[in-house]
Amino acid sequence: MATDDQPVVTLCHAVLGYGRRKVLHDVSLCLARSDLTVVVGPNGAGKTTLLRTVLGELRPIEGRISRRAGLRLGYVPQIGNTGIAWPMAAGEFLAMFCRRGRRAVGPALAAVGMEAFAAVSLQELSGGQRQRVMLARAMLNEPELLLLDEPTQSMDAAAEDSYLDLLRALNRQGVTLLLVTHLRHVAGALARRILSVENGRIDEVRPPTPDGAGL
Repeated sequence: MATDDQPVVTLCHAVLGYGRRKVLHDVSLCLARSDLTVVVGPNGAGKTTLLRTVLGELRPIEGRISRRAGLRLGYVPQIGNTGIAWPMAAGEFLAMFCRRGRRAVGPALAAVGMEAFAAVSLQELSGGQRQRVMLARAMLNEPELLLLDEPTQSMDAAAEDSYLDLLRALNRQGVTLLLVTHLRHVAGALARRILSVENGRIDEVRPPTPDGAGL
């Protein structure tokens, strides 16, 4: 039986990659309940590879990964990797993913401040608004662990600040967050724990300043 003090996800001396191509080496990582962890590094460093492994889309080439039994996962992909510019209303888009029926759509949009946009086409939303819809979709399953891939990419400063406030609120409610970004100021503003990905390695770095200095 799972208990609150059990890790949500544990990686032990794992080598991550695609087929025989190794991307990340000797990854040991423990995510505890209510952790807020940001993985920072340049594009192509392996951040998305880590997320896909935690999600279960990729298996470690070497080493092992374990997830708490019955763990509920949510995932917010990069906005460019989704079909969220489809010509359909935001509410209709969410309804496609609702296991509990359409009654869950309204509360999901309200939780991310988008209830007034339920009937608005995704094509008419800004990038920041679309990303809020994607966050609402990820929360439909009431995840214990939420993974986010470059969620603030292309947002202006105001939209970014508002989105990070949403993530902080979710974390205060007990949702474990694992977010990857190449934006060091996002990591500095959000995370209590920061991991740096570079040259195939993941290392924990010292607590940052709010502007990301020291990363």
